[in-house]
Amino acid sequence: MTELSDYMTTQQAAERLGLTVSLLARRAKKDNWLGAKMIGRQWFFLRSEVERYARAIAGTHKNDPTRGHDL
Repeated sequence: MTELSDYMTTQQAAERLGLTVSLLARRAKKDNWLGAKMIGRQWFFLRSEVERYARAIAGTHKNDPTRGHDL
């Protein structure tokens, strides 16, 4: 069973990935990105998925159009 400690808030995930909160919320709503789960009115992101994505995009520029596309 997945515990709440296995998740990050939208703010935590945004800070870790260098993205905006609104982008994360849009992506979560659109395609359940990064194991997103809505609890109440707050999105939470699976910590392991956020960390996996962070490792995959490490060293790439945030405006690189191919950033994260192979995930």
